[in-house]
Amino acid sequence: MDEKDILLKTIEGLNASVASLSAINKDQSEQIKNLKECIKELTARVTWLNHLFFERKAENLPVYSPRHAGSLYE
Repeated sequence: MDEKDILLKTIEGLNASVASLSAINKDQSEQIKNLKECIKELTARVTWLNHLFFERKAENLPVYSPRHAGSLYE
C-alpha cells in the first residue's frame, strides 16, 4: 500500500465521519428547535400562573395605612 492509497483511505474515513456528524447535527438542530418552542410555551404558562396566583392575592391584600398602625397593638 503506497502513500496515495493511505491518503485515499484517510479521506474516505473522514468523509464518512463528516456525513455522520452532519446527520447528528441535523438531528440536534431539530431537537433545539423543539426545545425552544417548549421553553416559549412553558415561559408563557409560568407568566400566566404568576399573574393568576400572585397578582390577585396582591389586589386583595389590605393597604397599609400609618393611621391604623397603632391600632394593631392596642
